[in-house]
Amino acid sequence: MESNGRQAVKSLRVGCMDVGYSINDGYEDSVEGILLIELFSEVRVPLRYVLQWKQRTFALGFYDESPWITSSVEVDQAVAVQGMIPGVQYCFMVTAVDADGIFGIPVVSDWVEALDVDASPRLPSPEPMELWVRDLSDGKVAVRWTPPNDKQIITYYEVLIYSLDKRQHCSMKPLAFTANNVGRSTFAIVMLPTEYKCKYLFRVIGYDPNRRQAIAQLRRTYPPNIAHNAFNPFLILISLVSLCLVIIVMRIRYHKAVATTTAKDMKLPDRKIVVYYV
Repeated sequence: MESNGRQAVKSLRVGCMDVGYSINDGYEDSVEGILLIELFSEVRVPLRYVLQWKQRTFALGFYDESPWITSSVEVDQAVAVQGMIPGVQYCFMVTAVDADGIFGIPVVSDWVEALDVDASPRLPSPEPMELWVRDLSDGKVAVRWTPPNDKQIITYYEVLIYSLDKRQHCSMKPLAFTANNVGRSTFAIVMLPTEYKCKYLFRVIGYDPNRRQAIAQLRRTYPPNIAHNAFNPFLILISLVSLCLVIIVMRIRYHKAVATTTAKDMKLPDRKIVVYYV
């Protein structure tokens, strides 16, 4: 959870807001939205999020503000918010908690005012998304997808990457990334292992304000420039055995050469011996 001291959460904001449209959930006369939690890029440990909120109204020239209210403990970075009163301003606060129970530094959102309940619904149509994956350098992969046509809706995206080729020992946990609908193109840069050639499933999930999902996915082998059997365990075993045999042969030849040189050095010189009788 360490990032900028004990700071794990980079920002907190209401990513999208709409009028409650369902007549069966009890919130048809209120406003709904999605609260987005953005983390620092180096944060990779599991986190829980303690969410708090307060509200204020403007009357007689000043704000009447409520105290902080603890609402829930969440595990997702996108949290649905329901029951906001039209015309009332809201502020949210999140505190990250790591696996050891250590609390991070609280992060507070800006004040936002709930929409008018008479506003027309702005939900995006359930249109399909298109997805592209492009290889970059140093193990980076660019994942790009199409945002909704309605640019006034800020949609929350989640990118998940799964390893499908377990026989190549490429198993890895799903990597989650978030991005916002900015302009006409939406993308995320992800890091993948380059030591093995694996099959991956790239999946992008888009959420609208009421948590409806639009999913796009494709399968891709990465990296493309490594032979599929380059790390085959059987071939590695054969290579090791061959290397051992070469070492043994070289050692035998070395010992033979040493033995021949020693025998030559120990041979007596060819001299004449003269014996005298007295």
